[in-house]
Amino acid sequence: MELSFTAFERKAVWSLASIFALRLLGLFMILPIFSGYANTLTGATHQKVGFALGIYGLLQACLHIPFGWLSDKFGRYPLLIVGLSSFIVGSITAAFASDINSFILARALQGAGAIGSVLLASVTDVIREELRLQAITYVGMSIGCSFILALILGPVLNSVLGVPALFALMAILGAGAICLLKPLSAQLKNLAEKPQSASNIWKDLKEVLCTTQVIRLNLGVLILHATLTALFLVVPSWLSERTGSAKLWQVYVPVLLGALLLALPALRARARKTEILYKNFKAAIGVLFVSLLILLFAQSFYITMLLGLTLYFSAFYVLESQLPALVSKFAPTQLRGSALGMYASAQFLGIFLGGSLGGWLNQHFGRLSVVAFCGIIMLLWLYVAFKPVAATTPFKQSAI
Repeated sequence: MELSFTAFERKAVWSLASIFALRLLGLFMILPIFSGYANTLTGATHQKVGFALGIYGLLQACLHIPFGWLSDKFGRYPLLIVGLSSFIVGSITAAFASDINSFILARALQGAGAIGSVLLASVTDVIREELRLQAITYVGMSIGCSFILALILGPVLNSVLGVPALFALMAILGAGAICLLKPLSAQLKNLAEKPQSASNIWKDLKEVLCTTQVIRLNLGVLILHATLTALFLVVPSWLSERTGSAKLWQVYVPVLLGALLLALPALRARARKTEILYKNFKAAIGVLFVSLLILLFAQSFYITMLLGLTLYFSAFYVLESQLPALVSKFAPTQLRGSALGMYASAQFLGIFLGGSLGGWLNQHFGRLSVVAFCGIIMLLWLYVAFKPVAATTPFKQSAI
């Protein structure tokens, strides 16, 4: 008999997914217009702009593991409040930044709110084991939806309000996320009252890392977000040369909606089937590599470039929604927060590397070198993903 969520589980999934979506909506809205705005700040260079984009990921990468581990020991709720508060302060600081150095500081404060892994662990805490993979997949889909909406709204709101107002809006969205967290506070606080095993962070992290699948998935999400961040340093300028920055939303709408239609069959696959998720995972990596080849060798043709972007985002949707579900499948129950912390750290380390290296390449070798860099690291992911695994791997399981 097919299991279904209880009323409380539906409420919990909706609330936690909405917190994810609200927080990321503001961050994603900045992506299409970030490089153009940051280049206007006092003291800006291509390399500093890339660092400003990537510093958020660096702080997230450094803090996700301790946030996740601390949430395993002391409960999710206090860590969520601390992280959202830091994000709000950073957003307000960014709204008033007038030079590139203060802007970098503001982005660092935003990044210090490293709660992604704690949110994912909270989902697994309040959902029955049989439905956890399905719940996390839904959370991943909410991230994809916020990504689509943000890339459409960002250029539109920028033309009306300006970038500083968008950062102020981020602070408001962060406050809204805290409000959504309140109804779950009792359940998440009660988790802290459960006795924790006497262990230390190094022992816990070693246990989590002793799984080949975890290493592969962490490398994959690092590469995925490195390419996304690097591409957004150069793609908006390419598109602006043909359409004008005020009309970027007219490009993103058909591209992102077309990508969503292409991704729907994979997104609608049974969320509890691990084997299906893994097949979609490998296929999506192949599509990513093809899309980068199109962008590299056919970027002078506008229509072909739009095709490459559509393919890229369709694969991105699939991977962004399903990678966290796969990680949660392989994480030890008592260390799920720590495992998801590692995953999130790898994800945001990718943002830092993509922004920093992409900015450096763009400044010294031009835009095509950034796309070539993305293609090379995607080729590495293809090799790792298709390398044979042992017959006993959990990827061979067909269901939870």
